[in-house]
Amino acid sequence: MNSAQIDKSLRAAIYFLRSAAALLDAGVVPSAKNRVQSAATRLQGAYDLMQGTSSTSGGNSGSLATNTVPDISEADARSGASYAPNISPSSLAVVLGDGTLSARTEQIGIEQLLRGQLPFELGGLSVVVGGRASPLIYASPTRVIFVVPDLGTASGRTEIIVTSSDGRVAYGTVTVANVAPGLFASGDRGSGAAVALGEVDSSFASAFDVETDSLLFGRHATRVTLFATGLSRAANSDPTNDVKLGDQLLVNVAESVSVEARTQDGRVFQLPVEFAGSTLRPALFDQVIVRLIPELRGAGTVELTLVVAGQRSNGATINVR
Repeated sequence: MNSAQIDKSLRAAIYFLRSAAALLDAGVVPSAKNRVQSAATRLQGAYDLMQGTSSTSGGNSGSLATNTVPDISEADARSGASYAPNISPSSLAVVLGDGTLSARTEQIGIEQLLRGQLPFELGGLSVVVGGRASPLIYASPTRVIFVVPDLGTASGRTEIIVTSSDGRVAYGTVTVANVAPGLFASGDRGSGAAVALGEVDSSFASAFDVETDSLLFGRHATRVTLFATGLSRAANSDPTNDVKLGDQLLVNVAESVSVEARTQDGRVFQLPVEFAGSTLRPALFDQVIVRLIPELRGAGTVELTLVVAGQRSNGATINVR
């Protein structure tokens, strides 16, 4: 009797049952049933190993042998923007896998994204963080992009479980904090040019003038919109700067967000932050609107970093002419 194989089969069964419970709480009954079936298959496999038998049963993946020892891969969860190994509730996050997470690649459509109709299973995969099912945006064999669920007051190390409809499972832990600021960037794993909008034509850009001319406001300091995640629980200590748009109130936590601008010659400036928060419902990402300052004129490459409640984001760059 191989105790290591039995242990792995039992742990896999536990992970599938935890996923089933979370999916059932989210109202995804078919997926929950599928995970229960996978758990039963793994339990049967553990029993067969204890008995020294090699029976088979038709599991949810066709003819899955119950004595087959499951491969529990690592679920490496990180910020979806900075790729730092910490996440916060309602932020975008990613699980990096070894190429065995899923049998196929699938992503939600833009209409689903804008309407907030995010599924709890995608590409056959589900993600459970701290016992809560996570809405999914993208799934592939090597990564899953998801929205961290509202975990209440949970903080510190929290388990994450990825399961698939064909019996795959990955497990890991991740640090959950109230805020985990991250800037979206064009490079690999949170590096490179910041994903940023100019104010004139609202188009993505990487280079900006310190001042902008407009018919309405004349010549004024250029505003740059940065895209971020992990700010949803930043303190809203000054509700007077919240933005009212019709019946919608946009919470503005600009008073709790600092943006550092570091030039190539080592100078560091604090940029005025006019808005920080989400303009979408559900809050899939945050926007941070900053004003450029005269001291940055002609600076070239400038690295921007968010600082929230003592937590620093990754650095992402813009070019200032």
